[in-house]
Amino acid sequence: MSATVEIGLQVAFSEDQVDRWDREWLTYLTSQDVTAHLLKAHQMEIVDGLAGKSREAVFGSRVANLKAGGLVRAPLRVWADSSLIVGRSVLEFGSGTGFLGKALGPHVEHYLGIEMSTLAIAVAATRTHPRAAFAHVNDHAAIAAAAGRYDLWVGREFFIHQNFAMAEQTLRLGLPLLKSGARISADFYEPNRAIPQGVVHPSSHALDETYASCGFFYTDAEIATLADRVGLIVDEQVINAEHQRRFVQFRKP
Repeated sequence: MSATVEIGLQVAFSEDQVDRWDREWLTYLTSQDVTAHLLKAHQMEIVDGLAGKSREAVFGSRVANLKAGGLVRAPLRVWADSSLIVGRSVLEFGSGTGFLGKALGPHVEHYLGIEMSTLAIAVAATRTHPRAAFAHVNDHAAIAAAAGRYDLWVGREFFIHQNFAMAEQTLRLGLPLLKSGARISADFYEPNRAIPQGVVHPSSHALDETYASCGFFYTDAEIATLADRVGLIVDEQVINAEHQRRFVQFRKP
């Protein structure tokens, strides 16, 4: 079965793709400490604001603790100035079990997380913040209802796992949800050869049937081509060797 099929102006992801990410999440949730994934939003205590923070500071921010004490999870890892987040409407693809929705809920006007895995969505939807909601990637009614609402689309460990075809399809699906002039903060994988590498493919490579969480590497020209194909403007690219990331800020005209 092909990875995606077009339905009008929408994109439907195949059962194979959905099952692939359900298996990935099932493996993860049965082999790792799942405390942070199962945490409910009301169990979190906000300990730090985001207002006035640069993108570097936002990326490293740890904004909440367990009310019982102890750090909830890793930093936000969102490469965007706080002015694009605080009091704004934020969209995320690849929202997983909802960490970002819980963390950003107190800071945003509204957050929508869209996810491929039905398993991850089920976990996220029952533990979220009142200003955060989630939708499955094939829930076209929910996605259509969100058209033109969002100021910022964030990638948090998302685009690093998408080959060119998947990145293009996802951008086409999400673009109608953005306001004119909205930004997309995308995180692409940028290998640092001084660090041991996992499974990494060029962006043109087919999806890896064994490693759903493998990385895909993009060149400057491929980023430009991707933007051109979906009608986006590339405002900036930042290479961060420490985090092995190419942070790209796209803008919707």
